[in-house]
Amino acid sequence: YNGALALAEAKRQCPDTPFILVTGAVSEDIAIDILTSGAKDYVMKNRLNRLVPAVKRALAEAEDLRARKKAEEALRKAHRNLETRIKKRTETLRAEIAERRQIETTLQDSEIRYRRLFEAAQDGILIIDAVTEQIVDVNPFLMDMLNYLKKEMVGKKLWEIGAFKD
Repeated sequence: YNGALALAEAKRQCPDTPFILVTGAVSEDIAIDILTSGAKDYVMKNRLNRLVPAVKRALAEAEDLRARKKAEEALRKAHRNLETRIKKRTETLRAEIAERRQIETTLQDSEIRYRRLFEAAQDGILIIDAVTEQIVDVNPFLMDMLNYLKKEMVGKKLWEIGAFKD
């Protein structure tokens, strides 16, 4: 049991190191104690020819463990990097959304002021699309002045309206 106790202490101090216990006394109980204490394997002193394959297995497992830990650390680092990038992008998007909301509010306020002026103006106003040359909108004063309904003017070209034919 001294070997098992020594192994347990060695595993406590070097948890990532693979250990193979070479022993002279083995029973089923001792073998279970050796393996539960953290040994990768055990070899009987009278069968040292089995030591080389056991060492190879233990080294392969240790290399796999190192590679897995390295991959896990790389994954954690990538995850932290991604989390940082997501956080920055989220902050940027929140700022852009707030800015757009402010712009939309300003635009709505401007549209309300324009519409009030357009509707209340005591001058005849019409808006013509520069590309199609069609009337897009007319204010109430112009409709009253010319005695036309809005639907009779919108969509037509200026010279198609009786008052402007000449």
